[in-house]
Amino acid sequence: MKTINFEALFSASPNPYILLDSSLTIRGMNDAYLQVTMREREDLIGRNMFDAFPSDPDSPGYRQLRASFDRVIRDKVADHLPLIEYAIPLPNGQGFEERYWSASHTPLFNHDGEMTFILQHTVDVSELHRLRVLARSSAPSPAASALIETNMLRQAQAMQEANDALEKERQHLRGLFEQAPGFMAALSGPDHVFTMANAAYLHLVGRENIVGKPVREALPEVVGQGFIDLLDRVYNRGQPFVGRSIRVALSQEPGSPPEERFLDFVYQPIFGTDGAVSGIFVQGHDVTEQKRSEDALRASESRLRLAIDAGRMAVWELDVATDTLVGSPELYQLLGFPADARPSIDEIRAHYYPGERDRMQAAGQEAMARGERFVEVEFRFIRPDQAIRWMLLRAEMKLNPDRTPARAVGVILDITDQKRVEDALRESEQRFRLVAESAPVMLWMGDQNGKCVYLNRAQREFWGVELEAIADFDWGTTVHPEDHDALYGPFGQGMQAQAPFSTEARLQRADGEYRIVSTNAQPRFSPGGEFLGMIGVNVDITENRQTERALRESEERFRAIANSIDQLIWATQPNGYHDYYNQRWYEYTGVPEGTTDGAGWSGMFHPDDQERAWSIWRHCLETGEPYHIEYRLKHRSGQYRWVLGRAQPVRDDQGRIIRWFGTCTDIHDFKQAQEELRESRERAVRTEEETRRLASMLADRVAELDAANEEIQRFAYIVSHDLRAPLVNVMGFTSELESAHAEIEQFYRKVLETNPGLVSPDTRSAVEADLVEAIGFIRSSTVKMDKLINAILKLSREGRRVLAPEHLGMGALLEAQRQSVAHQLHERGAELVIENVPDLTSDRLAVEQIFGNLIDNAVKYLDPARQGRIVVRGQDLGIGIRYEIEDNGRGIDPKDYERIFDLFRRSGVQDQQGEGIGLAHVRALVRRLGGTISVSSRLGEGSTFTVVLPKYINMSSEAA
Repeated sequence: MKTINFEALFSASPNPYILLDSSLTIRGMNDAYLQVTMREREDLIGRNMFDAFPSDPDSPGYRQLRASFDRVIRDKVADHLPLIEYAIPLPNGQGFEERYWSASHTPLFNHDGEMTFILQHTVDVSELHRLRVLARSSAPSPAASALIETNMLRQAQAMQEANDALEKERQHLRGLFEQAPGFMAALSGPDHVFTMANAAYLHLVGRENIVGKPVREALPEVVGQGFIDLLDRVYNRGQPFVGRSIRVALSQEPGSPPEERFLDFVYQPIFGTDGAVSGIFVQGHDVTEQKRSEDALRASESRLRLAIDAGRMAVWELDVATDTLVGSPELYQLLGFPADARPSIDEIRAHYYPGERDRMQAAGQEAMARGERFVEVEFRFIRPDQAIRWMLLRAEMKLNPDRTPARAVGVILDITDQKRVEDALRESEQRFRLVAESAPVMLWMGDQNGKCVYLNRAQREFWGVELEAIADFDWGTTVHPEDHDALYGPFGQGMQAQAPFSTEARLQRADGEYRIVSTNAQPRFSPGGEFLGMIGVNVDITENRQTERALRESEERFRAIANSIDQLIWATQPNGYHDYYNQRWYEYTGVPEGTTDGAGWSGMFHPDDQERAWSIWRHCLETGEPYHIEYRLKHRSGQYRWVLGRAQPVRDDQGRIIRWFGTCTDIHDFKQAQEELRESRERAVRTEEETRRLASMLADRVAELDAANEEIQRFAYIVSHDLRAPLVNVMGFTSELESAHAEIEQFYRKVLETNPGLVSPDTRSAVEADLVEAIGFIRSSTVKMDKLINAILKLSREGRRVLAPEHLGMGALLEAQRQSVAHQLHERGAELVIENVPDLTSDRLAVEQIFGNLIDNAVKYLDPARQGRIVVRGQDLGIGIRYEIEDNGRGIDPKDYERIFDLFRRSGVQDQQGEGIGLAHVRALVRRLGGTISVSSRLGEGSTFTVVLPKYINMSSEAA
């Protein structure tokens, strides 16, 4: 049991004191008690009173002392023993010494009224008792005996009166201690044992039974907060510690989480009679609420400052009587004056935009006339640097008793950016009208019920509607009866879901002709999110549909020409990427189609010829010089045969290379003849006949090579020029057919009116249906052909573009991709998740097109039977980065893994629009960036496209 040092409280008292708990266990005593009992403190602390001072239980002294303690414990009132005989042990086991005592036992209570300790105040009256006995035994005279008796009684009475006075003083001091508004406690010894703690202290720490316990045991949560170290420093140095707003975390109940408190307190050392520190007196106040109020005030001021700074706001006050302006520092900075300037109000007014001050005064006078005290007005201000800024002034008028203005208090905000946005919005609306009216496509806008509210000039001319008649126009009457479902179905779904939609339908033009129109529409919303209707674009695609048939015929002609040439024909993009071989190439090499695309054909070279072929090819790509080389090419038989490789660049009107077209001619026999000729010369056994034969063979081969060279040039011409010539002719003749059809139909109508009998059923069918259908089909075919040529040209242009490496933040880049397909994701109820994606240094446009195509395909081919989910993730591989685009869509058949990357090749059900170019373009871009692309998939479960790109772009081009 730890010592409770009562020196801190009773060190100045000459009277002995001892403290016991309700089980009569000794908890503390002062030095006077130790002196009178001839004991050491360590011998007494923690022992029972009757074990520390043993006595015969049947002796009068034991029974008398025991009875007094029992009365105090039972009745909880003080008890006094004027005289009690009680022997105490002598030091070193020398026996017992008879002693006589005068003792008082006082109960001590906690703030809940529970008795926790008994304070014994004892006085050794042995000498007085012995003197009294001696006086009686010596038989003095009655007068002397009475005098001695009287003196003894007076001395005992005086001692009792002194004890009573001391007890009253102690009770008064304890009452003050308990009722003190601040918290107080007394700690004893180096272990800082609680000897006293008032009600305020116990309330602060949230516990009761701490007296007799060291701080480390009574308040374990403060051990790690530095307070034990503070107590040790005060105890060891004897110097007080004063703390202001010190944070402490205290648990109000055992096991409960600590609560934060802030305290002002003093640790005051208590010195014993020997001058050494015997304990510490703790006194202080809980300032938590004050601290929180101060912190809240500072936070409020900080928030106000942040609001003023963020809002570019300045505070000001104007004394109307003296015309004196007082403003915050922000006011003058906002008005453009130097930071240390304090311009007068006249200097400020001198910078008002002309006429603005009069308008501001008028606004204030109007507000006063309406009985209002608040004024808000916008005005322009010319700053000292001559910049004109828009300001918003808000003020409250403080009135005199006679209702005249006394002061004006308010704020000024710079709203220049807001005004610019408003002006930009008005300008944007004007530009929209201008662009919409001059747009070559038909634009329309409908309300929540689908009724037209705006048609641009092109759309009005198509339908023959005047501008003022739009409100009463019913566009539904122009829809072809057979196309109602095709148009109204998507339109109704888009209106109901407030989502984009696209469709095609025949609409009747003002001249009565039905035209095939492609419609793409987007929902319109107010700034508050209210659905306002649809805005859409109508494009007349009649001619496009009619050109599709002609396009197919042109495609067949192109392939027939390429495959009819008895040469190995190949073509590349401007950067040297191989993307085309004719059928003769695959027949000669025996390799599967597509396996030699890009750099794949280098594996067909003889190992000894590869470096030379690549070096020459790279030189031609850089300079644009024609390609000419002899090398050994792997034949389908497994034999390497000598071929002559030639290529010519095809340039556009500006001289830029748009394609390379080349041929490979088998010259193996010629090379063997050369070898034979060389060997003949070495042996010097050449005959004239052999010479003529070899010369003839050489001449024949040279003629063949010249013919091959002319053929490749002719082929390049066909591809670059003649490919579009049939299309132009078809479109021209289609227009003539349309004109002829119009004349025929006019003549047909007249005959039908004048003599219907002349019109046979076949004639009627031919004029009214067959001819119209045929012309429409031609138009659609040529449109498809035109789209295909444009797609090929787009690939060509991308191949010519010079790569521009830059650091790419892939997270931001992919987030932009997600925004671009947000409406498609919303329409399909799908989500696009972007996980960790490492950055890289590469060409931005190429990377955007790669991921844009892959994400667009993933959205396009989601399975409508389940909620779509697309995940993009990345992994750093050291020198490269692997990206995965994973979806839970339809999936791809394993046999189509390579097919889908081929030009014009597609996989699965063809129910989505596309030309089969996207993935071929993606693979070309990936390879050009020095990377690879692959796919893995399970039908009905989804697909994962894996793109591996170098961290830093490889600027070298593919070569042949």
